[in-house]
Amino acid sequence: MFRHAGRDLREPRPEGFGIRMERLVEAAELAGNVVLGPPR
Repeated sequence: MFRHAGRDLREPRPEGFGIRMERLVEAAELAGNVVLGPPR
């Protein structure tokens, strides 16, 4: 799911990296998950 949203967890996180909520929702729908809200 995170790879689809633009983040490969096998690689170090680039400085200033962020995933847009719309892209995360799209990835979640493709994986059969539900995004309840932004992380705290």
